[in-house]
Amino acid sequence: MKNLIQQVINWAEESNLVNSVDIQPESLMLIAKFGKLSQAISKGSNCREESVNCLINLIIICRMKNFSLADYLGKH
Repeated sequence: MKNLIQQVINWAEESNLVNSVDIQPESLMLIAKFGKLSQAISKGSNCREESVNCLINLIIICRMKNFSLADYLGKH
């Protein structure tokens, strides 16, 4: 998992998606993606893509706030 998280962080930084000054758009995007995940689950659809999209946004938000999701997951 730490490897995946680091790959997402590297990609987000290379793509200039990590901007700690303006976290609100990324947070709103996460909420929208959770909505799509919820819809997929309620329809009984395969929700793999929606789940991955939520995880990617969560990783980016954690990076924007200088919070290590990998470290947190390792403790629990």
